[in-house]
Amino acid sequence: MRVLQEISHLHVLRDVELVFAPAGQVAETGGPFESRIDACKRELRRLTLGATAADLSRFRIERALFLRLLLASVGVRLAAWKCASEWQPLRRSQLLESLSHDAEQRELGVLVKAMDGPEFADYVCQAARRACVG
Repeated sequence: MRVLQEISHLHVLRDVELVFAPAGQVAETGGPFESRIDACKRELRRLTLGATAADLSRFRIERALFLRLLLASVGVRLAAWKCASEWQPLRRSQLLESLSHDAEQRELGVLVKAMDGPEFADYVCQAARRACVG
């Protein structure tokens, strides 16, 4: 789970750096973010090597539930900037939170779409249980 979160965070950090790069600066390909992302992907492959279909299903469900938890905090994460004027320059922290939110939404959508019927039913039941407890 940690490795997937790190990959997602590195993608967002890379994108923030690209946006705030000085005008005319060419983005590095294969730079520090790419090498760290590649290392995380290798670690993820190592961790999932030999995993059964049931293991991968549990992994997808846990990741989806974690993403739901992150998305539930969007009000707190982005609330401070709702009143900001469109004309104010965007701060790195604002862009980081906004891009993180977008990435979390996309990843959750991909995970849910990849689930088969029984897996999706299990995911919905677990999400409902956590909503009642939380």
